[in-house]
Amino acid sequence: MKSAQHALAVGVHLRPLLVELGATVPTPGLAVLEADLGRLDAVLQPWARGAAGLLTDRLARARLDRRQAAALPA
Repeated sequence: MKSAQHALAVGVHLRPLLVELGATVPTPGLAVLEADLGRLDAVLQPWARGAAGLLTDRLARARLDRRQAAALPA
């Protein structure tokens, strides 16, 4: 992406579209400027640290939901 002005498109347009299509979107979106591609690790690490906790929580809930569903009588 060439302009930071387009970063909002991830949360404002792409996220609702993915949810409408049935996706689970547990993390905030990530937009990377073209100028930052050379330092991608530095850009991705803070986002990944924040997303890791959200993903861990979501996966734990999904496992719990499956266990609870399996315990229900058929």
